[in-house]
Amino acid sequence: MSGLDRISELPESLLTQILSYLPTNQSVQTTVLSKRWENVWLSVPCLDFDLHSSVVPYHDNQVLFTFLDNLLNFSPELSLLKVKVKCRDMMIDGFMERLGTVISRGTQHLDVESSTDYIDDYTNSVTLPCVEFMPMNLYTSKKLVYLKLTSSGLRDPGFVYMPCLKFMHLEEVKWRVHLEKVL
Repeated sequence: MSGLDRISELPESLLTQILSYLPTNQSVQTTVLSKRWENVWLSVPCLDFDLHSSVVPYHDNQVLFTFLDNLLNFSPELSLLKVKVKCRDMMIDGFMERLGTVISRGTQHLDVESSTDYIDDYTNSVTLPCVEFMPMNLYTSKKLVYLKLTSSGLRDPGFVYMPCLKFMHLEEVKWRVHLEKVL
């Protein structure tokens, strides 16, 4: 058996499609395979972060923001078609603003699992409930087809226009809005 690397011979479009089935942290790990793989993950049109169980120290806000900012700045024309984020048991100040940037890129599938109970790092106990509200541009997303929110918050947008939305699943969502405005 020879040491042929046949997967690296595949076109980049196929490689990015293969990587789109992996969580983002595993997709990033492919950069060590060879020079050819260094930036392939940056073209993957999907983000899948589990900030609670990730190898990358996402609990360090600066590391997370640097990573996201570099990703968004590297390929500003990249449309992130599918974005899945799980950030249970932690509140990340400023994360929802970056999510707003992601939504403005034409995301079609958005799945956010947040938490209303956060663990205090100093006392290691559950703190008072705190709600992270979704960015306002969510309500006027022209390309969003699938929306799933768990333990997130929604504000009164005043106006809702999501012409492509086909599926909406809301679980343990805190409202600062009249439900009939969203529906």
